[in-house]
Amino acid sequence: MLISDINTIIQNENSSTPTTNDRQILAKLKIYSNLAEIIQPLGDLPLEFSAEDWSNIRSDSLTLIGSNVNLTGQTITEKKNSFNNQLIYVRSPLSSQTETRFLEATMIDENRSLVKFVDNNISQEPIFFTVSSNEILYINEPLRSKYYVNFTYDATDTVYVSYLRSNLNWKTRYQLYLFDESEEPILIAMADIRNNGKSRIDIENAELLAGDINLKMSDQQNSGAENGFYRALAPAYNSQFPTTVEKSQEVAGVYVYTINQSFSIESKTNYLLPMFRPQVNVTRFSSASTPTTNDRQTLAKVKIYSNLAEIIQPLDELPLEFSTEDWFNIRSDSLTLIGSNINIIQKTITEKRNSFNNQTIYIRSPLSSHTETKFLQATIIDEMRSLVKFIDNNISQEPIFLTVSSDQILYINEPPQSKYYVNFTYYTTDTVYVSYLRSNLNWKTRYQLNLFDESVKPILIAMADIRNDGKSNIDIEYAELLAGDINLQISEQQNSGAQNNFYRKNAEEDDSQFPTTVEQSQEVAGLYVYTINQSFSIDSKTNYLLPMFRPQVNVTRFVSIYKTYFYGVTKSTGKGERSYRLSSDVFLPRGNCMIREYDYLVGETYLPDIASKYLHEFSIGQDPDIFYNETVTLVSSREYEKTIQGINTIRKERQSIYNVTVLLKNFKNNRSINVEYKQTTQGLSVRLLMSNGVRTQDGTILVYKTTLSADEEKLIFYKFEIIDLI
Repeated sequence: MLISDINTIIQNENSSTPTTNDRQILAKLKIYSNLAEIIQPLGDLPLEFSAEDWSNIRSDSLTLIGSNVNLTGQTITEKKNSFNNQLIYVRSPLSSQTETRFLEATMIDENRSLVKFVDNNISQEPIFFTVSSNEILYINEPLRSKYYVNFTYDATDTVYVSYLRSNLNWKTRYQLYLFDESEEPILIAMADIRNNGKSRIDIENAELLAGDINLKMSDQQNSGAENGFYRALAPAYNSQFPTTVEKSQEVAGVYVYTINQSFSIESKTNYLLPMFRPQVNVTRFSSASTPTTNDRQTLAKVKIYSNLAEIIQPLDELPLEFSTEDWFNIRSDSLTLIGSNINIIQKTITEKRNSFNNQTIYIRSPLSSHTETKFLQATIIDEMRSLVKFIDNNISQEPIFLTVSSDQILYINEPPQSKYYVNFTYYTTDTVYVSYLRSNLNWKTRYQLNLFDESVKPILIAMADIRNDGKSNIDIEYAELLAGDINLQISEQQNSGAQNNFYRKNAEEDDSQFPTTVEQSQEVAGLYVYTINQSFSIDSKTNYLLPMFRPQVNVTRFVSIYKTYFYGVTKSTGKGERSYRLSSDVFLPRGNCMIREYDYLVGETYLPDIASKYLHEFSIGQDPDIFYNETVTLVSSREYEKTIQGINTIRKERQSIYNVTVLLKNFKNNRSINVEYKQTTQGLSVRLLMSNGVRTQDGTILVYKTTLSADEEKLIFYKFEIIDLI
C-alpha cells in the first residue's frame, strides 16, 4: 500500500481503500532506532506528499524495488500555487501603538512581499508597499508546497516503493529483577516503538533492526515523550512470558527482530511489545562511585558540474538582457563568446533601472509619534541617498529635504528592479556562442551497493542526480556531466535544493539489462566527462535522476580493529567495525552510497572520487559480536646519546620494548568472520621482534589478519621495539 500524503487514498494491490486524515496503512516496515524504511506496493504516479509528510521523509531514499524492475528515470518536484493577485489584509502604515488598522490589499509579488492597496487617508491612488509576514491577514488559508515524485521504469512483476521516514522509530527498554542469591535474576526486554506522526498507522508486517547502523535523517529527529514502560510484577517472574517479537537473526552485523503479528499505533504514541527473555548472570558488589516561475528556458548545450553549470547557447541579439533574479545566479566574469574563429574586441556589463527620481511617493511624517502616525506626499530627489522633498505646513511653508529609510516609503507605482545588460563587440566569420556559469543547475552522483552471499557478485548502481533550483523550467538539448577535483566556484550562495531521490534495484535483478541514458565516461585533462545521450527537460525546483554506468566491482567484507595511536602501557577493550574494501573497473565520481546486504539497509557512506582499480576502504558501524581485549606492557626502556655522522650532532634517543597481547572473540554462533587488527605506532623507527602472526606494514603499522569461526576466540601476541627522540 502507498501513502501519498495524510489526505490521500491508500492504494492496495487489488483494490483501493480510502483513508481518513488520521489513519495510514503501512504494508511492510523495517524500523531502525532513528527512522523506518517503508515498503509498499506502488500505486498511481506521481506520488504526492504534503509539506508535513515531506519534512519527515528522507527524499534521497525514495526508490522502486522489486524482483525485476529497471528504473529509467526519476523526478522530484516542489509545487505551490502562486498567491499573487490574491486578496489579503495588511496592517495599515497609519497604525500606531495605541491603534491598529487593517486594509484590504492585493498581493503583487509574494517573493518580495510587495502588496498594493488604497488608503484614502494617504492617497486616492493605489499604493505599493513591502510588508513583513506578520502584518498579513489571509482570507484563504496560506498555501503550502506539495511534493511530487515520479518514476519511469520497466517491470514484469509487482513493484514496490521504498523510502525512509523519521517519525517512526524504536528502542529497547529493559527491566532487571534481582532477588535472593539463590534465585535466578530476570531481565525483561521490551520493544518501544514510537509513532511521532500526526496519523494513526496500521502495520501489517514489521521488522526491528538493531546494531551500529550508520543511517541518518537530514530532518531533526524527535523521539517523542518517554511514554509508558512495561514492567512485570515481581511475584509473576516464573510465569510464561508472552512474546510477540520473535528471536533475532544476525544479518551483516545487524540484528533483525520480526514482529509476528499486525498491529496499530495511534499518533504521538509509544507502543511497547515484549521481546526476548534472556538467561542472565548478575554479580553484585560494592564499589566507590565516580562522577561522570512558469517561464521556460531552452539551453542548447550544458556542461554540469557539482556546484554550477556552464551554459553554451548560440548568440542572439545584443545586448543580452538578464533579470535581477537570473543575474544573482550567474557568475558575471564568466560571460564570454566562444567559437572556432572569434576575436572579442570589447565587453560591457551594465546595470540599468528606471530612475525613481522625481516620482511622487508617500513618507512617514517626522511629526508622527507612538500614538499617531501621519503620511505625507513627497518627491524622491535622489533615490541613491533616499533623499526626498516634501512640504509640511506644520513645520515650514517651504519645501523640506529629508533622508528616509525604505520601510517608511509608500510607493504609488510598483518599485522597479534592476536589469543587467551584457554587450560585446567582436569579429568572426563563423557561428558565435555565448557561454556563462550559473549556480542553480548542478549535479551529484548517488550510489546503491547491493551485497549478497560471497558467491554472488556485488552490484553497484549509479544515478546522476541533476538539480534545477531555478524558477524556470529548462529544456536541455545536449548535456555533459563533469566529475573530478574541479576548482570552480560561484560567488553567490549555493542552494543545492532538497536531497532528493535515489534509485535502487532489488537484489534479484542483477542479471537484467540496465537502461542507460548517461554514457560511459571519458577522461579529459584529469576530469571525467559523462555525456547524456538524449535531450531532456527539468521543471523548476526539481531533481531529475538518470541511470549512469553499472561498473564491475569487487567488495571484501571484514571486521576491522584499528588502533590509530599507540598510547604505551594500557588496557583496552572494544568492538570491531563492519568494514569494506571496494574497487571498480571504472572511475567512480564522489557521492553518497547506501549499502544493502541480503535486502536489508545496513548503512551508508560517502564515496570520494575513486580511481579505476583503486582499493577504497570504509566502515559503517560496529559489529556487536566481535570483541577484543588488548593489554600492553613495558618490557624495558633505556635512554642514550647518539652521534649523527656527517654533521657531528649528538641527539638523545629512547629505546622502548613492549609486549602486546590481544584476545579476539567471535560471539556469532552461526558464521565465521574475517578480522583485521592494525596498530599504528609513532617513532623514529619501529621493529617487530617476535609474534605469532603479526607482521609489519609501511614501517610503522603492525598488522594481523585472521578468520574467526563461530564462537571462536584467538589470542595474538607480539613484541616490538620503538625508538624515538627525547
